[in-house]
Amino acid sequence: MRLTIYSWDLDVVGGGGWAISMREFAELFRDHGHEVRFIHSRVGQNLERGQPLSGPLLDESQWADADLVWIYESGNSATEIIQHIGGRKPIIVSWPTPILGWFEQFLRHDNVWMLLNSPTIEAYAARQLGVMPRVKTLPRGRRWSKWPKVSGQHDKIGLPFGLKALVQGDGTRPQGLANHSPYPRYATSYAPYGKPGTHTGLTPRFAAIDVAREIHAATGATAIATTWAPREFDGAPFVELHQHVKPYTAMGAFYGQCRMFVASLIWESFGVQPLEAQHYGVPVLYFREPDVQEPQLSFSAIGYTSLDHAVQAGERLIRDLDWWHYWSQKSRENAARFDLDRLWPEYEAFFQEVAGCRA
Repeated sequence: MRLTIYSWDLDVVGGGGWAISMREFAELFRDHGHEVRFIHSRVGQNLERGQPLSGPLLDESQWADADLVWIYESGNSATEIIQHIGGRKPIIVSWPTPILGWFEQFLRHDNVWMLLNSPTIEAYAARQLGVMPRVKTLPRGRRWSKWPKVSGQHDKIGLPFGLKALVQGDGTRPQGLANHSPYPRYATSYAPYGKPGTHTGLTPRFAAIDVAREIHAATGATAIATTWAPREFDGAPFVELHQHVKPYTAMGAFYGQCRMFVASLIWESFGVQPLEAQHYGVPVLYFREPDVQEPQLSFSAIGYTSLDHAVQAGERLIRDLDWWHYWSQKSRENAARFDLDRLWPEYEAFFQEVAGCRA
């Protein structure tokens, strides 16, 4: 199978989520005998060169001989590529958000499939849109054999990569920040996805930074985060900021400092960041959608549905060493289940089906 991948430039963007996974997926496909052409997205190129690029996102020479095009980028970029290819190749779009407009936009094209990682998002979209053709949910994972071994103090509250601080405490963004930021969002509601004051059905009641603030107040533990925008944390002096880490080299050192990892996630849902933390034995606190089980985290992470519950669990992880070791061991065991080399048969079967290939 010949595959063209169009994704963020990982060496420039850094951070967690699909952007890093795509590099490992490219390696994985090549290791199993498939041909992969990896195209850094225009967004990544802009960040690297400091100037906008013109012309089509993908030149025809970059996909004409491919059996399949796989896109991980913004909705606008994915739409532009879909229109450019015009039905001449099957396309898979990896999509981490519950914004229904993009589901409708992508799935109106017969040659487009959507790849999700979260049963929560799939269940919500299905409730709203009904039967969705060409949608597949597969677990996320990493190639753990490539990751460095680290040791650390494990004394800080870990916050997700790309976090834009919501310091008002009511889920609204600081003045001037767009509601459609491409980075992970940790808010009290999904209202910005629809009309102001409305909810889409998935409703975290508080942000990850709110959880960290309350655990800090109860225990004195500081939080740790990486960010491109340190001024957004001016109202959160309990957060220790680090430069945005990059794949493989620095992320282990980051997780080695974490006593826990707080994941009230919206954009990335329950993706690779909690699994990365678990790989390093860091217990994960995650906002649990009550009616949907997340197989990546069920029974191996601490799901909470209220701020009080989250703070109680975080405080116990700090004060009760035996309880911390219990969840640390369960975390490592769970992360091992989501090694991409173990998940490979599921991915290969899906991609071959879409491409019209057979083993």
